Amino acid sequence: MTNQIITLDIIDDIARLARLGLSDSQRSQLVTTLRDVLSHFTNIQDINTKDVPASDDATGLTNITRPDLPQAARLASVKQLMDRVPETKDDHIKVKAVFSS
Repeated sequence: MTNQIITLDIIDDIARLARLGLSDSQRSQLVTTLRDVLSHFTNIQDINTKDVPASDDATGLTNITRPDLPQAARLASVKQLMDRVPETKDDHIKVKAVFSS
């Protein structure tokens, strides 16, 4: 039944949405390829998983990331930063205008 779902019209719709220009041979090949892919999904759906426990976490690990804390050794002081900018005005970094008036 799945094999009948994929038609040239479906391929044309997908190609149009993806803005693909397909030749007639490519269209025919895609019908066959997508039918094969869908048949594999049908085979997977037939597998009995009744006694397989659900798993939303395959590793079993928790809290594996480091806390997001500032690293004082890597932070520059305001004075260090202001000393490195090309131009300041009233203790602010002066930049070129972004918007023209």
